Amino acid sequence: VGAEQVRQMLGLVEKSALVSLLQTIVQGDPRRLQDQLRILAQSGLDYAGLLRQFLEIIHQLCMGHFVPEILEAELQEKEAMCALSKQSPETLQLYYQIALNTQRDLPYAPSPQLGFEMGALRMMAFQPVVVSDYRQRSLEKPWVSIASEASSVPVLPQVSVAPALVLPIVEATRVP
Repeated sequence: VGAEQVRQMLGLVEKSALVSLLQTIVQGDPRRLQDQLRILAQSGLDYAGLLRQFLEIIHQLCMGHFVPEILEAELQEKEAMCALSKQSPETLQLYYQIALNTQRDLPYAPSPQLGFEMGALRMMAFQPVVVSDYRQRSLEKPWVSIASEASSVPVLPQVSVAPALVLPIVEATRVP
């Protein structure tokens, strides 16, 4: 029994296909994404397993920001993984969060395939906006969030649960 047969029995795909899918998302090419999703659907895969694999790849890219040797040790897809690791940490974190939410919501989707595809589309459609002066703005206008300043509807700002830990605030916005 070969590696390909085991992957098919488990409903998994090769890492190269998922890395290519992530590259397409980063490039923002919806036609290519549609083609890749169609090919994946024809292989009769397990979408929950696919999401786990996808999360592992994004996790590896995030870790590569802090420990570059992780990506240097990559045997498969080394060049593509190193290129993808050039994405901002905020972008990779947003992709991870979207994939994690997609995994959580997969049982509620009309089908696992549609749930996965919507997650991939969300990754392509949204990009992070790092608000470096969020804290200063929230002190000046505590009733208005940064995102709502462009609209007329005031929104309460998010409150940190751990005030000792200050992290940059990342909000998702739609790509124009």
